[in-house]
Amino acid sequence: MATETPVSAEIEEWQTDLNALFGQLITWLDAMDIRPQVVRQSIELNEQRSGPYEVEKLLVTHEGHRMEVRPIARWVLGADGRVDLIGIGGPETLVNLRERGGWHHLADRSILDLRPLDGDLFRRLASAFLQ
Repeated sequence: MATETPVSAEIEEWQTDLNALFGQLITWLDAMDIRPQVVRQSIELNEQRSGPYEVEKLLVTHEGHRMEVRPIARWVLGADGRVDLIGIGGPETLVNLRERGGWHHLADRSILDLRPLDGDLFRRLASAFLQ
């Protein structure tokens, strides 16, 4: 029986955090008037601390517009992970701040303008990509 390393435990925790985030984002997307299509796709991340590992990303489309919800890194300065919203309306950055209650939108990097991620904020961000 293989023992779990601290790094593999952190990757598992990151994958769990991403799964919870994606579940919440899909719920919020389902509440939008435009009703976009959502597909989960497996991708590989390769970080210095861990080497390569698998996570999922979301591909959100609506009438030719698309937004990718892409995990960028588990290990980032000052946060417990980073996910970018990528497409014509972005990029926009989400960071996981467990000590501050979870996911936040990094609205302005120059002054570290962090806003707690909620349904209204996410739907506004998604609309910028999908309409």
